[in-house]
Amino acid sequence: MKYISVFSLILVLCSCVPEDSDHQYTMVYKYDGSVQCNNANITLDEMAMELITAGIDVICSAKGNDGLFYPAVCDAPTGNVYLYKIHRVNLDEAEVLGFESASMLNNSHSCE
Repeated sequence: MKYISVFSLILVLCSCVPEDSDHQYTMVYKYDGSVQCNNANITLDEMAMELITAGIDVICSAKGNDGLFYPAVCDAPTGNVYLYKIHRVNLDEAEVLGFESASMLNNSHSCE
């Protein structure tokens, strides 16, 4: 009986995770298309609309970098990315749109 009570208590405590807990979200990214000596072809908000139009909620967004080194030459990639926090259940849909999990980046990113 004592073990059942302890098990029940653990079960109740584990079910008390807040609904907005970070484990429900994931970060995705996509390169902004910019090259050295030129600006990005698309804005952070315009790229967010790709997700929103597909029915994916964007919780927050930020600019970032892939953490790689590139030669300092005009028209070489910049490594600049746009990051979006989305619901984890939408990750596959985002990947179909060309976004990748931010866990693939060499440095950590977040947005608030």
